[in-house]
Amino acid sequence: MHRYGRGALRSWIFVPAAKPKLIVLFVHGLGDQLETTPYHHRPWLEHLAREGYEVVYPAYEATPLQNGALKHLVQGLATAAGRVPASVPVAAIGYSRGGRLVVDYASISSAIGLVPRRIFSVFPAGTMDTPLNLQPLNGRTKVLILAGDADQTVANIGANQLITQLAIAGFPYADVHFEVVRSHGFFVADHLSVLRDDAGSRQAFWARADRFFAPLAATG
Repeated sequence: MHRYGRGALRSWIFVPAAKPKLIVLFVHGLGDQLETTPYHHRPWLEHLAREGYEVVYPAYEATPLQNGALKHLVQGLATAAGRVPASVPVAAIGYSRGGRLVVDYASISSAIGLVPRRIFSVFPAGTMDTPLNLQPLNGRTKVLILAGDADQTVANIGANQLITQLAIAGFPYADVHFEVVRSHGFFVADHLSVLRDDAGSRQAFWARADRFFAPLAATG
């Protein structure tokens, strides 16, 4: 793992053992000070690196709810773009606030070159940042949106808002998918289940992302 930049423009890069098959941008959610670092998500980030993906984790905040999230996200990823291999497909994961923010970022990402062709939006929060025009994504990006059946923090509000925004932008129906993560046994699909490192969470999130990214990684 390598760290670059300072403050809200920091990014961490997890490098796989061999030439990467995919670049994965991981945009975190709103939380405590540690959420602006890889601390809570490190097991998943390390799993992605073991899968052969180079993972970029941008801070975009120095403190939770700092102003300028999208601007900092773009600036941080612009710095990271010069440190990851070129000509490798790009995918993205966004969680909670990041689940919405990552889609807005994708709509303007051509400016820096890290353009996600698949976006895995996990339990997106309702609108917290100024929505952007998503038309640039039309026909170029596939999106998978997840909601948890026990998520009392964002429920389906953010997912519904995001799906509506994509529809207004004319996003192709076949390119956006919505799935409910179901609780079962000892696994409860609440908002914080994404942060856990147990069999239920690995199956619900890690394995889903692996399957979703596999066709894109195969082209890398």
